[in-house]
Amino acid sequence: MKNKKYFVVIIVILSLLLVLVACQDKNSTTALIAQFVTDNGISYEILETTTDGNKEVYAKVSSVENPNNSQAVSDITIPSKIIYQENEYSVLSIGSLAFSKAKYSIIRINEGIETIESFAFQRAESNVIYLPSTITYIGEYAFVDCLSLSIIHLEASIPPELGDYAFMAYQKTTKKYTPSPILKIMVREEDISSYQDINKYPNWESYQGNLR
Repeated sequence: MKNKKYFVVIIVILSLLLVLVACQDKNSTTALIAQFVTDNGISYEILETTTDGNKEVYAKVSSVENPNNSQAVSDITIPSKIIYQENEYSVLSIGSLAFSKAKYSIIRINEGIETIESFAFQRAESNVIYLPSTITYIGEYAFVDCLSLSIIHLEASIPPELGDYAFMAYQKTTKKYTPSPILKIMVREEDISSYQDINKYPNWESYQGNLR
């Protein structure tokens, strides 16, 4: 009987430890400090993230203003740093829906930016997008239904983590999402073997036909 009691106590203790570990893993909060729009129509959020007592203040692109429809060709560059109230902030993220339905023909994302959130470029009417070597994460549906997007230049030597349907388009005939048939994902020649290693990077398996 005593052994059974000890066993129950041990199970309870282990359960509590698992709960505490889970809580510690989620011990991260993000607070919005400021929002502003630059002269070129890029909206930013200044955020402060606290993880286990460590604070990080950075900027995120929240939206962009579309160019005038009369412009035949247009492009936009997202810088790696911005100035707000005389303080400099690193731009680390492209926010969800930031470039949704954007009409820029060419979009350049500068070095230093690390994450692209879900649906960030959904239905963007862009032809070419440049992504830096610092990209580590591309969220689900990030480039979904970008029907005119033909080239993504991706400089990351380590394949970024991908969310579901990141580079896919909805096919009306099959009623399914499939990799964009016109998209070429251009990576450096010395890195392509990493992108082809689907055992190590399984989320890239769907886009083997898009890699160049």
